[in-house]
Amino acid sequence: MSLFEKKTKIEGLKNNENVDEQIIGNNQWLRAKNRYMDVYMELASNVSQWRAFCFVLMTLLAFSVIGNIQLSKSSKSIPYVVQVDKHGYAIPIQPADITGIDNRVISSQIGQFVRNMRVRVRDRAAQKYFAETAYRSIADGSDAQRVLNDYFKKNVPFDAKHPVMVELRSIIPITKGTYQAEWIEKMGVEGAVERTYQAIFEVQISPPTDVQNLISNPLGVYITDFRVQELLK
Repeated sequence: MSLFEKKTKIEGLKNNENVDEQIIGNNQWLRAKNRYMDVYMELASNVSQWRAFCFVLMTLLAFSVIGNIQLSKSSKSIPYVVQVDKHGYAIPIQPADITGIDNRVISSQIGQFVRNMRVRVRDRAAQKYFAETAYRSIADGSDAQRVLNDYFKKNVPFDAKHPVMVELRSIIPITKGTYQAEWIEKMGVEGAVERTYQAIFEVQISPPTDVQNLISNPLGVYITDFRVQELLK
């Protein structure tokens, strides 16, 4: 195509555009339609942009929700042992573990477990409470849980004919995580019959990871195994 032909073509296009403008300018309906199409295209463009923006926000919100769910599942509560001086001020604090908890605290936990397991009363509601509380000191799925289940099957708490009171004599640590307890059980009216028992307890510290365990066993002192035998006089 020669230079003259190109120039002629360009001038023809310009003439066509001028003709279109003249036609639109002389026709109000075409001018309104053209303006309507411009507004519609602008609105369509804005809608598309807002859709993309909303999609990005929804994606970020989904990631935020998933992240919060993961954090809530992985969160756990770690109990702290707080000691106070004679004025009531807190002194060194540390997370609860088998070496950080005083032996007296563990001995107290074992003593409560022995009472809850062996005591017998006539009040069924109170007896149920003792049995349920005993299980709170037992690690789930442990040998201690099996031993306690077998004991309650053979000695159903609600079938006791006479009340039984427990008097602890001693609870001493043998090794790290192992304790020996000795107690007297007084049966019948005014403790007419007395029997002495001894048991070895294995203990572990499992800090609670949820609110329920934090309430039932704040320090996470759990008995993993125990064996009871009667001491003959």
